[in-house]
Amino acid sequence: MSKFENIRKALTGQFSVMGLGIDIVYPNAAYEPQSGEPWVRLDILPNQPTIVTLGRSGYDQHTGVMQITLFYPKGETDFPILRMADTIESALQPFIRGSFLTSGNVIVKLLSIGIGPVITDRVSVSTISQSQSWFTVPINVEYRAQIQGNSI
Repeated sequence: MSKFENIRKALTGQFSVMGLGIDIVYPNAAYEPQSGEPWVRLDILPNQPTIVTLGRSGYDQHTGVMQITLFYPKGETDFPILRMADTIESALQPFIRGSFLTSGNVIVKLLSIGIGPVITDRVSVSTISQSQSWFTVPINVEYRAQIQGNSI
């Protein structure tokens, strides 16, 4: 497995065991939202890796943001979406407070988690209607992984 695949698996793997009760859409997965049903989309936004130590067996640091975007039907109170944000934040807190996410021989440390600005967006939904309005809250999770240059 590649280092990028291991980083992605380490970051997204936790969601399969969270038991959120709503659909989770992983990067590049086909998905058609159901009218009126909340869902969450995961996106990995990597930064450029930096060299931490020199030499053939030196380490590279990979940082970035995992964006967890919550989509809830527009026109309802924001309490359900905020409760879901709290649930996700609570599930990921141990990985900010000292635990690590792993996949293969890659170890990923979460640095911070918080909600971003609320977005009212229109997402095209071809099979339901011309468009469906969603109330959207992004949760931003900063991460870091140090990977040995020749270890993958």
